[in-house]
Amino acid sequence: YIQARVPVLVSNRPEMAAIVRHYEIGEVTDDLTPQALAGVLKVILGNHSLLSVWKQNLERAAKDLVWEKEEAVLQEIFKKYI
Repeated sequence: YIQARVPVLVSNRPEMAAIVRHYEIGEVTDDLTPQALAGVLKVILGNHSLLSVWKQNLERAAKDLVWEKEEAVLQEIFKKYI
């Protein structure tokens, strides 16, 4: 979703929530019931200023979260063990 510049709604899993919060690109929810998710989506879709902020932040996140940057991190890790 990030590479497609689509705001993200994620469950409160540590890694996913950390990315969404760090980049401010969507919402994190603890309640995964259909009613709760529908409610969050209604609020999100009705808040055009928030969507605008997220879309701007998605540009930065999409540039940061790419394989080319992750590859360098992995190579450094492998160098320590090989």
